[in-house]
Amino acid sequence: MRYFALIILGVFCSMQFCFAQNTTQAPKYYYTWIKFQNDSSKFEGILYELQDSSILVANSLVVKNYPDGKYGLTKIYVPEIYTVKTRRTKSVGRGIVIGTVTGFAIGGVIGLVGGDDAEDALLAWTAGEKALVSGIFFGWSRCSYRMATGKHKS
Repeated sequence: MRYFALIILGVFCSMQFCFAQNTTQAPKYYYTWIKFQNDSSKFEGILYELQDSSILVANSLVVKNYPDGKYGLTKIYVPEIYTVKTRRTKSVGRGIVIGTVTGFAIGGVIGLVGGDDAEDALLAWTAGEKALVSGIFFGWSRCSYRMATGKHKS
């Protein structure tokens, strides 16, 4: 047992060296919708660069074009802008997955805490059946909520 504990301690102590490497992060793309002050026209693209007096927005909405440089840039000056709305790519799908998993977990816990029903009840469910049904219900409801709120631009 003592040797096992020393091996585990050695593994945990050496793990910090595994994470000490310099890694480059993939670029984060933000879908951008800009509404102008003078007219009701809108411009959409992917945010490229923020400057002190202007915003550079890439014209192409296809993310696969950016590593190849197949896009044009539009410079929009700050006094012309009425509102700017942004959303990260894949944020809706990520929100749906997170909402579904948390809803299913919460529903499962609620169902398990409820315990078994009495044998003579009209609908006698076990704690596992309650957990499954409430997990599906809460998972679906959280998924629907995240779908509805994730599509809004913030």
